[in-house]
Amino acid sequence: VQTIEADQPVAEAINMMSKNDFSQMPVTRQGRIVGAINERNLYALLIKNTDIRKETVENIMQPAFPFTDISTPVKSLAHMLNGENDAVLVKDFKTDSTFILTKADIIKALN
Repeated sequence: VQTIEADQPVAEAINMMSKNDFSQMPVTRQGRIVGAINERNLYALLIKNTDIRKETVENIMQPAFPFTDISTPVKSLAHMLNGENDAVLVKDFKTDSTFILTKADIIKALN
């Protein structure tokens, strides 16, 4: 999972999200997930004040995405994605990998 450190400028988060075509991204502090940012919130903030790009990510971040194990059934993951959560972090402990799943991923899995 690509993350951004909480003390980085919002402009850097926007650049990373645009470059990688991400709609959301976890925020870390010293390698630990402490929050999240998403394009919906960024859009709303930028429309109000373009100078928000100079702020640090921690000043605009939202609560961290829910975290679950890779063995969680798809239907359970789908219930975790709601109005409050645009994504779910899924940990594969065998490979020590973390993945970010969105509603689009669930749609693909259920197709």
